[in-house]
Amino acid sequence: TGDTSHTHKRPIPARATMEVIKHRMSDLDEEGDYPDEYQVLGEEPVTLQTRFPTVLVIDHLPVVTSDKYAKLQVVMQRLYPQNVVQMDIPQDSSGTTVGFAFVEFTTPTAATEAFNRTNGYKLDRSHVFKVNYLDELSDYESLDEVFTPAELPPFKPKENLLWWLAETESRARDQFVTKYADMTEVYWNDGRKRSDPILKKKLMTETYVQWSPYGTYLASFHQEGIILWGGPNWDKVVRFRHPGVKLLDFSPKENYLVTISTQFQNNDNPKDPQCIIVWDVRSGRKLRGFLGNPGAAAGAPPAWPVFRWSHDEKYFARHGEDAISVYETPSMGMLQNKSIKLPGVSRDFEWSPTDNIIACWIPEIEGKPAAVQLIDIPSRNLRRSHNLFKVQECHLHWSPTGDYLCVKVDRIAGKKTINTSFELCRLRDKAVAIEPLPMTDNVVAFAWEPKGHRFAVVHGASASKLDVSFYTMEGKKHSLIKKLEKRTVNHLFWSPRGGVIILAGIGTSMGGYLEFLQADDMETMRTDAHHMLTDVAWDPTGRYVVTSTSHWRHQLDNGYTMWTFQGKQLWHVTRDKFYQFLWRPRPPSLLPIEKQKEIEKKLRDYSSKYRKEDVKKRRAVYEAWKQRRDAQRDAFYALKQQRLEERNKDKAARVKLCSGYDSDDESLFEEREDEVEELLGDATEIVNPEDL
Repeated sequence: TGDTSHTHKRPIPARATMEVIKHRMSDLDEEGDYPDEYQVLGEEPVTLQTRFPTVLVIDHLPVVTSDKYAKLQVVMQRLYPQNVVQMDIPQDSSGTTVGFAFVEFTTPTAATEAFNRTNGYKLDRSHVFKVNYLDELSDYESLDEVFTPAELPPFKPKENLLWWLAETESRARDQFVTKYADMTEVYWNDGRKRSDPILKKKLMTETYVQWSPYGTYLASFHQEGIILWGGPNWDKVVRFRHPGVKLLDFSPKENYLVTISTQFQNNDNPKDPQCIIVWDVRSGRKLRGFLGNPGAAAGAPPAWPVFRWSHDEKYFARHGEDAISVYETPSMGMLQNKSIKLPGVSRDFEWSPTDNIIACWIPEIEGKPAAVQLIDIPSRNLRRSHNLFKVQECHLHWSPTGDYLCVKVDRIAGKKTINTSFELCRLRDKAVAIEPLPMTDNVVAFAWEPKGHRFAVVHGASASKLDVSFYTMEGKKHSLIKKLEKRTVNHLFWSPRGGVIILAGIGTSMGGYLEFLQADDMETMRTDAHHMLTDVAWDPTGRYVVTSTSHWRHQLDNGYTMWTFQGKQLWHVTRDKFYQFLWRPRPPSLLPIEKQKEIEKKLRDYSSKYRKEDVKKRRAVYEAWKQRRDAQRDAFYALKQQRLEERNKDKAARVKLCSGYDSDDESLFEEREDEVEELLGDATEIVNPEDL
């Protein structure tokens, strides 16, 4: 129509004011653009991109010449096969690489995934990748040439997490924690009398509590993760955020923590697993994540614990399909980058408690006999293999000293008959000698003595009256020490120091039977019972033991009882909805074995010292009680005297109100004594006169 005007619209940001200005062709400036006043209101100006979150710098690459440059490119392309925009491996004037490369990815997420996957990657022994973001290197260029020290905050000393071991605080006492209803309480064990709680906290945990192996931390469970408590003020030491956490497992020296959350069981991210996490305890840092069992039922956790730790924490292992995967610490990488292939290997494998040896067993497969194997770590060498025939199930029991391994073997003897025997391995023998120990009846329980060479077995054909046999591994061959017949027991609990064992009957049919036995001379010190018994727990010293009835097993008669090791009951506590009783573990002694034996020889001298301190403490407690009692008595007499003076002061008014009658005048009273005889009963007895 000849009209040169037109409507020109520019993109409008979401937060801009929705206002469009019409422009005319004549409004264009000399450079062919619209003047500033014609900008859409609220639109932000274009900014120059100065950050590069998608670019990584890979350092510690091999330095190669031009003839091997193409080979290095192939290696790098295999390590970074996806989401790569471009890759640049710089060379000097001679064509030799300079030891680093630039890799640009399509998105920051892809760059982050590549960073997590390859930072610390071992290309070979001499080349371990160090990956950085390009932005981080750019930040280094902006640093001042002159160093300016940071202003440090004032020093705040941390609490002593081992305070409870100090002699002035504990006087060689132990602590224990109880969980009932929504309350958590921690006590000192004062032996013959129950003490007051040193910690009483409501809703400290949502489920249950757990001590670390050395007793340094007390762990509590929450919907968002785990909290570790410690110190004399019971402060929060460290938190681990793991939503939906259900279980935890400490490493033997409590430097690492493993947690599992079932909510990630079937929808986990393989690139960043969240189901199972290994943490560094001191820093609270996540070290590595692992997948759970993707094929398991929804909400069902894997067999726990998922990992089995070596005694020194250098390794931890996990059962896999036809393999055992061993990982190293602190790198958390798989040992030699491959699993130990063991077709059909059972989940029931165990580390030696004193050596880096894995004991495992393999069921019968395709006509091949079952086998028990001992594998050295890290060499993976097979130390010993022992074939077994007609095996249905095996259970492995290491002695706490690591000197012996007992393999409980259940064999198929008929269609409905199972025979049990033991294979006893001597680990200190060069050839690892194995001794068979056949059992003629059903085996109910087995337990090694913590410090020694003896073990006990509960066995028998009856469901309620069973026999308890004690054996020793001393000498060239095992031998029977003694057999106790017809005991109402199905569990064995050795004292941590050995020498004393409790034969317990747990279950409704057993009636909570308890027998305190001195194993050195096989004499019963005392028998008793704890109705509805569910748990037995020795204290770390072996001087006291607690039996309890947990609400998790029985809803009635919940509580716990304190006993001496001789079987004398000290006191009993009843709690509604009582769940847990846990002794606080003690760390291993720092003294060498020779020094410990020397102390044991002089035990009477030390006992005399602590006996005097105990007497002094009891005397102080008595004096404090006596002072309180005397103060209460004096206060009573003072109040009595005050009331008498007030009464005497009001005597005249009181007599006047009673028309001259004085109730305090004894002469106005007549004393009379009445005797009352009552026949309580009579009896007739016939007496022979000759007997008189």
